[in-house]
Amino acid sequence: MEIEIYLDVEQATSDDYPKIKQKVAEWYAEGAEIRYDKNCFGQMTELEKPFSYRVNLGNVDPIEAIRDLHARVYRLGAKAHIYFVPL
Repeated sequence: MEIEIYLDVEQATSDDYPKIKQKVAEWYAEGAEIRYDKNCFGQMTELEKPFSYRVNLGNVDPIEAIRDLHARVYRLGAKAHIYFVPL
């Protein structure tokens, strides 16, 4: 399953932008880490629009993945808008 993520950073300060990008990168890296008996993300692509990404969720639970991303970026003033990409 693939999703497109658009982060609304209107309520974030410009000082938080690098932190938001770091949190997204950490979220993806942790989900993509290959370990025994763990479902992993597929590929992530940064899209042309700032703070927008396309992620192949691989075999992970999409609700848990989206919830985890939201928890990481919401505290910094970013809102994650998720769109499911049709096959």
